[in-house]
Amino acid sequence: MTIRVSSLVTAHEIINSYCPFPIQFIILRELNEDAHIWLTSLTNDMEKDQLQKFLMAVQQLQKKSEIIYADAVVSVVTQANHKQFENMKEDESMYGELLRILKPDLDEEIEAAVRENTQNVTKSVTQDVTNNMILRMLEKGKYDYDEIAEIAGTSVETVKKMAKSAVVVPK
Repeated sequence: MTIRVSSLVTAHEIINSYCPFPIQFIILRELNEDAHIWLTSLTNDMEKDQLQKFLMAVQQLQKKSEIIYADAVVSVVTQANHKQFENMKEDESMYGELLRILKPDLDEEIEAAVRENTQNVTKSVTQDVTNNMILRMLEKGKYDYDEIAEIAGTSVETVKKMAKSAVVVPK
């Protein structure tokens, strides 16, 4: 549907007459960029100076609650202005500023990945050691399935499966 309007007020009235809920328009170019940096940054064509102001505003946040809310805006702005952020890599001062802003998030992601990998490796190594212990106990033939399961902290069925696959039968 194409609607021709002669003024913004008329456009607002027409759109609200078709929409089941009220809509508010914010004309970004009409706002004072310094006073409304968070709103004016919600665009996909940020200029370098506007990007610098935005990053400085993010950097000045002190409260954890402010930083959490800002993370959502930073995510939207970085996705919408991917090329501008890529170009920041060429400007070392801006790139450093961006890294300082993102560092807590990056550190958290790295820490979570390390924690997850450590848990996975520990689980895998523990399972390998347990399996080797079970196989050695089966080979020695001194223990029955129940004893091996109890010592290894596993089920009798697991021990039996390992015994069949290893072709080791306890005495």
